[in-house]
Amino acid sequence: MTSKSRSEKKIPLTIQAPDNATEIFLVSDRFERIESGIGKLEQSVSPGLYKVRFRSGMTQEDRLIEVGKNQSQVVFKEPPLSFESTTPLVNTHEDNARQRTIAKQQSSKVHLKAGKGSRLFLFIRHPHSGSSENPGEGVTLHSLEGKKIAGMDDGLHSSENGCWCLQVELDPGTYRLQVDTGSLGTFERFLVACENWQTLFFGMTTDFSLRESEAVEEHITRVLLKSSSVHMMKTGKIFDPASASSRMTELSKIALESGRTAVDENSFGKLFAENIDNPMFGIYGAHQLLGNRRPDYTIIDEIAKQLESLLGPHPDVLSLWLRNSSDRLDKKSFTLSSPPMLTRSWELLTRESLRRSSIVPEGSFSDRFSNGMLSTAPWLLHRVTIEPETGSGTPSRARTQEMLADLARISGTTKGFSLLDAALKKRKDLTQLEHSIAQAMLNQAQQRSANPPSLNKLVENIMVPSVAVKRSTKSLFEKLDLKKDT
Repeated sequence: MTSKSRSEKKIPLTIQAPDNATEIFLVSDRFERIESGIGKLEQSVSPGLYKVRFRSGMTQEDRLIEVGKNQSQVVFKEPPLSFESTTPLVNTHEDNARQRTIAKQQSSKVHLKAGKGSRLFLFIRHPHSGSSENPGEGVTLHSLEGKKIAGMDDGLHSSENGCWCLQVELDPGTYRLQVDTGSLGTFERFLVACENWQTLFFGMTTDFSLRESEAVEEHITRVLLKSSSVHMMKTGKIFDPASASSRMTELSKIALESGRTAVDENSFGKLFAENIDNPMFGIYGAHQLLGNRRPDYTIIDEIAKQLESLLGPHPDVLSLWLRNSSDRLDKKSFTLSSPPMLTRSWELLTRESLRRSSIVPEGSFSDRFSNGMLSTAPWLLHRVTIEPETGSGTPSRARTQEMLADLARISGTTKGFSLLDAALKKRKDLTQLEHSIAQAMLNQAQQRSANPPSLNKLVENIMVPSVAVKRSTKSLFEKLDLKKDT
């Protein structure tokens, strides 16, 4: 038993995880959590039997440890755990030696030149190399303005090994990686290329169901963007599937995806220095720490400064300054015309737009992108649609609130409710953002709330910049033939 008298001798217990991104939980024989840590845990305990849980990515393993009363100390070391990984790494669930070898060999080769200064490496694979499907089917790379740069057929296809890779040399900036899923639509995510750096995208395919009718159901295989992974390395370097840095970065991405913190705040600076050759570790980790209840901004600021010096104006780095810290925001006055890669960054950006609407310039891609935005952790995804015209200007905050109040009042009447409900059923007549605003009004009417949804609430709930909400409120007002003089 671990429940002993206070006078009983305590024995030092050291638990060493296989890496500094694996979480450790120490539990008593009464199933009470004693302590937790990341990478390493040290605790003085009474003699007895303890359970230790290790968590790497989404993999959990439990171990029983006996602490004898005659032992001076106990040291337990856990071997590496295999976990699900989109990136082809050693000792993971989907480990495929041939796919790893191809990724390593091709990571230093350029298949297409479309600019200079940075590179994007795209590697897409099947979980099982025996699949006859083309893993790169429907995948294209585009500029932020929408011009097609390349398709996966511009790269190397290894059908027998179930993978396709493409390396493009291009100018630094933000790019759109699109996947055409047929009748389900075209979806995209964003990739940031930095001067003298190589951004590596790793994706795994999955089956999508296209139901033609109750009797007929078709399946297509496409890369799944929401589970993809991004790493970085200096231009000209070779991707190493066995490196500790690649493993740490992948585990950090998985933790951010699941809403956990898998980096120790006190040792994060040291860990970042050890993994500085893969800056995505710093980006993933800093956003994890920023999500803590009481984050240490001193540590986050230092990491953000180092990342800026390495990568330049990267949207997911700049977004680290966007928080409830006015002194830093006064010193960091910038705009973000291009969307970030991470949903966490987008959330920070939209909240800041309430305080400073100019952070998202009107008519910029970050503004226009708001229609079709999909919030999926950890990546910001977008459903590609015909971009609506920006209209005849953006109303003021006060005018927007007046229109929202009018919409709320109208939706509270039988005629107004029917009007909004009919507009929602004719979804093709509304943009996604207009639809979300109308739905918020109907929800308010159904709940019989006396307070109409405010601009702040809509920005927080819909998670788009305030300039887009203002303009879409006006266009919705006009489409419903409720226009008043502005």
